[in-house]
Amino acid sequence: MISEEQLIQIVEESISGTDIFLVEVTISHTNKILVLVDTDQGIQVEECIKLSKAIEKVLDRDAEDFELEVSSPGLSQPLKILRQYVKNIGRDVAVQTTDNQKLKGRLLNASQEGIQLETVVVKKNEKNKKINTKEIIDLEFSQIKSTKVLVSF
Repeated sequence: MISEEQLIQIVEESISGTDIFLVEVTISHTNKILVLVDTDQGIQVEECIKLSKAIEKVLDRDAEDFELEVSSPGLSQPLKILRQYVKNIGRDVAVQTTDNQKLKGRLLNASQEGIQLETVVVKKNEKNKKINTKEIIDLEFSQIKSTKVLVSF
């Protein structure tokens, strides 16, 4: 059976020297291989096809049958690695924390430690009138269950 470690090494060698970065590799028990890759500008279909062919050259179908899919993570997928967070600075995101708090706001910063999020909080003033105020929240990655980019049209 093909191991994730072997596959990661094959992918990393294949994308070396390009602006493509590896997001995730998964291999199911039925040998369905999913390789998620991206670039800071968004990956093109042609780049996925080229990487798929490079991976297939290294793997031996005669020794082991497999199904291979190389694609971008897609908008519905949560962010998984720091580089995805950095790529999406300035965009609106939805964050679910490990204590099941749901936050929405603009991603201001991302570092090895975590992220900085600008949220809008509705508060009431002394006249009981609602006022929108911006609040900056720092979250460590250990506090984050998932983060998804919000799509606006």
